Amino acid sequence: QDEALAAEIRTSACLALSSNYETFGIVAFEAMASGIPVVATDVADLKPFIGNDFGKIVQQGDSSGFAAALLDVLGHPEKFDRAGMAEAVRQNFSEKMVSDKLDVLYQSVLNKRKHGREQR
Repeated sequence: QDEALAAEIRTSACLALSSNYETFGIVAFEAMASGIPVVATDVADLKPFIGNDFGKIVQQGDSSGFAAALLDVLGHPEKFDRAGMAEAVRQNFSEKMVSDKLDVLYQSVLNKRKHGREQR
């Protein structure tokens, strides 16, 4: 099922993510992993990842701006670094990278708990 979804994503010209609320925006990273540019609202913190090379970020509620961004992405696909998108996702969200980040987070929480108990 995951491969079927990935194959379907790869047939897309771009991902339009016009959400009013996003916790993480995983679908944007799934699209980028397949080299698909993203047009998204600024509700998820995607701007540092998408930038101008991988798509467009539009202010939430700006439907004219969103439409213009879609037309730009669809009309100028050569502007977007499809291979770079996929590589950026691989580098930032590989199993090892996520595992290492979680390990640092867990160690930080454990250390805070340990030091909190010592101060009591």
